[in-house]
Amino acid sequence: MALGDLLSLTLRAPREAGDRLLALDLPLGTVIQAMVLVCCLSVLLTAAGQGMAPAVEVMPGTFTVSPFGYAGLLGGALLLLSGALVLAGRVLGGQGTFQQALALVVWLEFLAALSRLAQALLLPISIQLAGLAGLAAIFWLLWCLVAFTGALHRFDTPLRAFGTAALAVLGLGLVLGLALSVAGVGPEAMAGAHAHAQGTHHV
Repeated sequence: MALGDLLSLTLRAPREAGDRLLALDLPLGTVIQAMVLVCCLSVLLTAAGQGMAPAVEVMPGTFTVSPFGYAGLLGGALLLLSGALVLAGRVLGGQGTFQQALALVVWLEFLAALSRLAQALLLPISIQLAGLAGLAAIFWLLWCLVAFTGALHRFDTPLRAFGTAALAVLGLGLVLGLALSVAGVGPEAMAGAHAHAQGTHHV
Protein backbone atom coordinates (compact mmCIF):
# COMPACT_ATOMS: atom_id res chain seq x y z
CA MET A 1 0.00 0.00 0.00
CA ALA A 2 1.33 3.44 -0.96
CA LEU A 3 1.89 6.09 1.69
CA GLY A 4 -0.79 8.34 0.21
CA ASP A 5 -3.31 5.51 0.17
CA LEU A 6 -2.63 4.70 3.81
CA LEU A 7 -2.95 8.36 4.74
CA SER A 8 -6.26 8.65 2.89
CA LEU A 9 -7.56 5.50 4.56
CA THR A 10 -6.50 6.80 7.98
CA LEU A 11 -8.50 9.97 7.40
CA ARG A 12 -11.60 7.96 6.52
CA ALA A 13 -11.32 4.79 8.62
CA PRO A 14 -8.42 4.74 11.11
CA ARG A 15 -9.29 1.28 12.44
CA GLU A 16 -9.05 -0.21 8.95
CA ALA A 17 -5.83 1.72 8.35
CA GLY A 18 -4.40 0.21 11.53
CA ASP A 19 -5.36 -3.26 10.35
CA ARG A 20 -3.72 -2.64 6.97
CA LEU A 21 -0.53 -1.36 8.60
CA LEU A 22 -0.31 -4.39 10.87
CA ALA A 23 -0.95 -6.70 7.91
CA LEU A 24 2.30 -5.44 6.35
CA ASP A 25 4.15 -7.20 9.19
CA LEU A 26 7.06 -4.76 9.00
CA PRO A 27 10.40 -6.00 10.41
CA LEU A 28 11.55 -4.35 13.62
CA GLY A 29 14.54 -2.82 11.84
CA THR A 30 12.26 -1.13 9.32
CA VAL A 31 10.03 0.20 12.10
CA ILE A 32 13.06 1.61 13.96
CA GLN A 33 14.28 3.32 10.79
CA ALA A 34 10.83 4.82 10.28
CA MET A 35 10.85 6.04 13.90
CA VAL A 36 14.20 7.79 13.39
CA LEU A 37 12.96 9.49 10.22
CA VAL A 38 9.71 10.60 11.86
CA CYS A 39 11.57 11.95 14.90
CA CYS A 40 13.87 13.95 12.60
CA LEU A 41 10.84 15.33 10.75
CA SER A 42 9.18 16.33 14.02
CA VAL A 43 12.37 18.04 15.21
CA LEU A 44 12.64 20.02 11.97
CA LEU A 45 9.02 21.15 12.20
CA THR A 46 9.37 22.08 15.88
CA ALA A 47 12.61 23.98 15.28
CA ALA A 48 11.04 25.79 12.32
CA GLY A 49 8.12 26.78 14.51
CA GLN A 50 10.57 28.23 17.04
CA GLY A 51 12.50 30.25 14.48
CA MET A 52 15.15 27.61 13.70
CA ALA A 53 16.75 28.14 17.11
CA PRO A 54 19.87 26.04 17.87
CA ALA A 55 18.07 24.67 20.92
CA VAL A 56 14.52 23.33 21.02
CA GLU A 57 12.18 24.19 23.91
CA VAL A 58 10.73 20.89 25.14
CA MET A 59 7.74 22.49 26.84
CA PRO A 60 6.75 26.18 26.94
CA GLY A 61 8.56 27.85 29.82
CA THR A 62 10.69 24.84 30.78
CA PHE A 63 14.07 23.73 29.46
CA THR A 64 15.69 23.55 26.05
CA VAL A 65 17.73 20.79 24.47
CA SER A 66 19.66 20.41 21.25
CA PRO A 67 17.75 19.10 18.21
CA PHE A 68 19.51 15.76 18.64
CA GLY A 69 18.49 15.68 22.29
CA TYR A 70 14.90 16.51 21.39
CA ALA A 71 14.88 13.72 18.81
CA GLY A 72 16.18 11.33 21.47
CA LEU A 73 13.49 12.39 23.94
CA LEU A 74 10.79 12.00 21.31
CA GLY A 75 12.06 8.58 20.30
CA GLY A 76 12.12 7.50 23.93
CA ALA A 77 8.57 8.73 24.41
CA LEU A 78 7.40 6.74 21.37
CA LEU A 79 9.07 3.60 22.71
CA LEU A 80 7.52 4.12 26.15
CA LEU A 81 4.06 4.73 24.70
CA SER A 82 4.35 1.56 22.62
CA GLY A 83 5.28 -0.46 25.68
CA ALA A 84 2.49 1.12 27.71
CA LEU A 85 -0.09 0.26 25.05
CA VAL A 86 1.06 -3.36 25.02
CA LEU A 87 1.03 -3.72 28.81
CA ALA A 88 -2.32 -1.96 29.24
CA GLY A 89 -3.83 -4.07 26.47
CA ARG A 90 -2.64 -7.29 28.07
CA VAL A 91 -4.48 -6.28 31.24
CA LEU A 92 -7.70 -6.11 29.23
CA GLY A 93 -7.07 -9.30 27.27
CA GLY A 94 -5.28 -7.84 24.26
CA GLN A 95 -2.92 -9.72 21.95
CA GLY A 96 -0.72 -6.99 20.46
CA THR A 97 3.09 -7.12 20.45
CA PHE A 98 5.61 -4.34 21.04
CA GLN A 99 6.75 -4.39 17.41
CA GLN A 100 3.18 -3.93 16.20
CA ALA A 101 2.51 -1.19 18.74
CA LEU A 102 5.65 0.69 17.73
CA ALA A 103 4.65 0.61 14.05
CA LEU A 104 1.27 2.13 14.89
CA VAL A 105 2.73 4.72 17.27
CA VAL A 106 5.31 5.81 14.69
CA TRP A 107 2.53 6.23 12.12
CA LEU A 108 0.54 8.23 14.68
CA GLU A 109 3.52 10.54 15.26
CA PHE A 110 3.87 10.98 11.50
CA LEU A 111 0.22 12.04 11.38
CA ALA A 112 0.85 14.46 14.25
CA ALA A 113 3.80 15.95 12.36
CA LEU A 114 1.65 16.44 9.27
CA SER A 115 -1.04 18.12 11.36
CA ARG A 116 1.55 20.52 12.82
CA LEU A 117 2.76 21.32 9.32
CA ALA A 118 -0.79 22.05 8.16
CA GLN A 119 -1.34 24.27 11.19
CA ALA A 120 1.89 26.17 10.48
CA LEU A 121 0.83 26.76 6.87
CA LEU A 122 -2.53 28.11 8.03
CA LEU A 123 -1.01 30.43 10.65
CA PRO A 124 -0.03 33.27 8.24
CA ILE A 125 -3.51 33.14 6.72
CA SER A 126 -5.56 33.17 9.92
CA ILE A 127 -4.56 32.61 13.53
CA GLN A 128 -8.12 31.58 14.40
CA LEU A 129 -8.25 29.09 11.54
CA ALA A 130 -4.91 27.62 12.57
CA GLY A 131 -6.17 27.30 16.14
CA LEU A 132 -9.32 25.52 15.03
CA ALA A 133 -7.27 23.21 12.83
CA GLY A 134 -5.00 22.40 15.77
CA LEU A 135 -7.98 21.64 17.99
CA ALA A 136 -9.53 19.42 15.34
CA ALA A 137 -6.20 17.64 14.88
CA ILE A 138 -6.03 16.83 18.60
CA PHE A 139 -9.43 15.14 18.57
CA TRP A 140 -8.63 13.32 15.33
CA LEU A 141 -5.30 12.03 16.68
CA LEU A 142 -7.02 10.82 19.85
CA TRP A 143 -9.59 9.04 17.69
CA CYS A 144 -6.76 7.46 15.71
CA LEU A 145 -5.02 6.38 18.92
CA VAL A 146 -8.14 4.56 20.12
CA ALA A 147 -8.73 3.02 16.69
CA PHE A 148 -5.10 1.88 16.40
CA THR A 149 -5.28 0.40 19.89
CA GLY A 150 -8.33 -1.60 18.87
CA ALA A 151 -6.51 -2.86 15.78
CA LEU A 152 -3.40 -3.69 17.80
CA HIS A 153 -5.19 -5.87 20.34
CA ARG A 154 -7.98 -7.06 18.03
CA PHE A 155 -10.64 -5.66 20.34
CA ASP A 156 -14.19 -6.05 19.09
CA THR A 157 -15.53 -3.02 20.97
CA PRO A 158 -14.28 0.59 20.97
CA LEU A 159 -14.78 0.75 24.74
CA ARG A 160 -11.98 -1.73 25.44
CA ALA A 161 -9.73 0.12 23.02
CA PHE A 162 -10.52 3.43 24.72
CA GLY A 163 -9.87 1.93 28.16
CA THR A 164 -6.53 0.55 27.02
CA ALA A 165 -5.43 3.84 25.45
CA ALA A 166 -6.53 5.81 28.52
CA LEU A 167 -4.75 3.42 30.88
CA ALA A 168 -1.58 3.56 28.77
CA VAL A 169 -1.53 7.36 28.56
CA LEU A 170 -2.28 7.72 32.28
CA GLY A 171 0.46 5.27 33.22
CA LEU A 172 2.94 6.92 30.89
CA GLY A 173 2.05 10.33 32.29
CA LEU A 174 2.71 9.14 35.83
CA VAL A 175 6.07 7.66 34.84
CA LEU A 176 7.16 10.80 32.99
CA GLY A 177 5.94 13.01 35.81
CA LEU A 178 7.98 11.01 38.29
CA ALA A 179 11.01 11.16 36.01
CA LEU A 180 10.70 14.94 35.65
CA SER A 181 10.35 15.32 39.42
CA VAL A 182 13.50 13.28 39.98
CA ALA A 183 15.28 15.41 37.38
CA GLY A 184 14.14 18.56 39.17
CA VAL A 185 11.70 19.69 36.48
CA GLY A 186 8.58 19.94 38.61
CA PRO A 187 5.83 22.59 38.58
CA GLU A 188 7.99 24.95 40.66
CA ALA A 189 10.89 24.61 38.26
CA MET A 190 8.58 25.19 35.29
CA ALA A 191 7.13 28.31 36.90
CA GLY A 192 10.60 29.59 37.71
CA ALA A 193 11.85 28.97 34.20
CA HIS A 194 8.80 30.67 32.74
CA ALA A 195 9.25 33.71 35.01
CA HIS A 196 12.93 33.90 34.07
CA ALA A 197 12.07 33.71 30.38
CA GLN A 198 9.48 36.46 30.75
CA GLY A 199 11.96 38.64 32.62
CA THR A 200 14.61 38.13 29.99
CA HIS A 201 12.10 38.94 27.26
CA HIS A 202 11.12 42.22 28.89
CA VAL A 203 14.76 43.19 29.38
